[in-house]
Amino acid sequence: MKLFTARSKNIHNKKKKGKRYSRIKRMRGGSKKNALCLLVRKPNVIWLDFLNGFSDMYDLYIVIDDNTVSLNDFISKYPSIKFLQFNDYECKAAGFWDVNYLMNKEVTAWDKSLYYFCIKNTSYDYVWFCEEDVFFYNKEILTNIDKKHSKADLLCTNLNHNISGELTSWWHWYKAKDLFNLPWSAALVCMCRMSRKLLERVKAFSEQHKKLEFLEVLFAILAHQNNMSIEEPEEFSGITFPVIPENNVDNSNRIYHAVKNIEQHAKYRSKK
Repeated sequence: MKLFTARSKNIHNKKKKGKRYSRIKRMRGGSKKNALCLLVRKPNVIWLDFLNGFSDMYDLYIVIDDNTVSLNDFISKYPSIKFLQFNDYECKAAGFWDVNYLMNKEVTAWDKSLYYFCIKNTSYDYVWFCEEDVFFYNKEILTNIDKKHSKADLLCTNLNHNISGELTSWWHWYKAKDLFNLPWSAALVCMCRMSRKLLERVKAFSEQHKKLEFLEVLFAILAHQNNMSIEEPEEFSGITFPVIPENNVDNSNRIYHAVKNIEQHAKYRSKK
């Protein structure tokens, strides 16, 4: 049995009692308006220890890609964090798959997290999504961004627009070709914040097409073509596509990508 594995037939059955029901109830979200969701293959204690200090400002979620991981010890040690595992078939049947074809896996932690916040738990005004190779120093970076960009529907970086339909300036433009009218948009979203309004558009897209599309075009196009606000926080200036050299992580007010070595995250914070 997978602990904290969402099952729709159980989520909405309020008559269930005991420990099983208490686990399901915890998955519905708390009283906060914003959630922070970390996408991982397997839980890492460096990330969990770090996020433990965020619970006064955000409801915290970890979406685990690997369904073979046992969560018993993590749930006991980190009660303020909600751990989510989903069967791949469940997500695909609901239309949440193929959002990141670069992973060579039909259903990833991204698909599972979108499935959860679009279908299972729609209680939040805004949801932060963070891949595990993103690095930042402290909670205040996120809370300050929330204050400065309180109404934005999509927070991202490297936002670009394509008004001609050309397919040569960026190798992923073809992903928009047969699905969207011009103009197209694209952005880096390894760390991003999405509004409830934008998540509803993602849900509508999955219902219409029975699948998702590459996240770097999907989120930006849906936001732009539905007249939603897209903003690029200055703190995102450390987010790039290649791996960040160690000596480039030098500004505590920035968020960085990609820092693949999670142990290095702790070393950076210990020097701060």
